[in-house]
Amino acid sequence: MSEPTSYSPRSRWLHWLTVPLLGASVFTGMAGEGLTALRAHVLVGATIVTVMLIRFFTRRPAPPPMAPGRRRLYESNHRALYALVALLAFTGGAVVFTNGLVPVLLGDAPIPTEIPHIPHQLLAFGLIFTIIAHVVGVATYQARTGDVLSRMLPRPRKRPSPSP
Repeated sequence: MSEPTSYSPRSRWLHWLTVPLLGASVFTGMAGEGLTALRAHVLVGATIVTVMLIRFFTRRPAPPPMAPGRRRLYESNHRALYALVALLAFTGGAVVFTNGLVPVLLGDAPIPTEIPHIPHQLLAFGLIFTIIAHVVGVATYQARTGDVLSRMLPRPRKRPSPSP
């Protein structure tokens, strides 16, 4: 059986769905203020975890060709992305539960003026750095080989030609 030359449509769709979700999470977590931003951040975070779990359990190996060194970088970067999202989910849940934010999120209590979240914030910076490394890796690979974006960008569905 030959190896795939492209990612599956589901993999591409889930990948590109993750991009705006991560952007929304970073924005609501770092720039947002108040209860609406907190609720949005928690909801987006839970959505990211769900999407990443689907991606993790349905992913297939990266299509070739990829040199062994490049493959190790690819795999290490993706492992780091999954690990950081898992750790962010864990620390985000810890922030919610240890600071008594469940009633706040449900609208039964006022939002505290101070919410300790340094480990969660440090992991978020780690995720941002890892995403930047991912984008740089894709850009350099694309510049050298010119074939990675064609495998990852969404494609329109092929429609059958009308019969005469």
